[in-house]
Amino acid sequence: MTSVSRRVSNEGRQFVLAKAVLYTAVFATLLGIGTLIYLIATYVPTANLGQSVQVGTVSFQVDRAEWLSHDMGGQHTHPDGSTDDHNDDNPELAQKIEDAKSQAQVFAMPSNMMPGMPEEGLHRLEIEFTLYNQGNEPITYEPFDFRLYAENGDFWFPITNKTFGSGRLEGRAIIHATMNFDVDGDATGLYLEWDNNGNPVRIPLTESDGHSH
Repeated sequence: MTSVSRRVSNEGRQFVLAKAVLYTAVFATLLGIGTLIYLIATYVPTANLGQSVQVGTVSFQVDRAEWLSHDMGGQHTHPDGSTDDHNDDNPELAQKIEDAKSQAQVFAMPSNMMPGMPEEGLHRLEIEFTLYNQGNEPITYEPFDFRLYAENGDFWFPITNKTFGSGRLEGRAIIHATMNFDVDGDATGLYLEWDNNGNPVRIPLTESDGHSH
């Protein structure tokens, strides 16, 4: 092989190598841009309990999340598992309950005997929240805009009743409201998500995971 042909062959290999490097760089750049676009498109703003998160002109905040106890003893369960016995305010009633317990007269009432109570195996989570419309135009919200998710992907819609339903929030107005969810007893990793016209926000309810009933 002559020196000229060797030079042409080397130049050809260098050209192919340069094209391969260029294509690799272009592919990596496109992949990075695609990943960035995906991350931006799927990003969901998140805030903790007691912190507000902005969705357009609306500020959303979960002020409180507590598991409700429906036993006959008048106790209320807090997210940390502690309880308040409201019968302490009525010593006579408290004594009657203790007497009934000692005589095995206290029993768990089936949910079908207690209107509005959760079904067997479900526990009720009460969430108090605040919406502040910082804009001038009114907004509307629906119960199905809110979902409570568990870490395994299960989710629940809030219970619609007289205290929580479809609503309209005028410009510069604030609303404090409460919604309730009947949740599987073994659900963990709960977080609340509100979808405001395709713009979701997420509130992890980490303090509510270790529920005690």
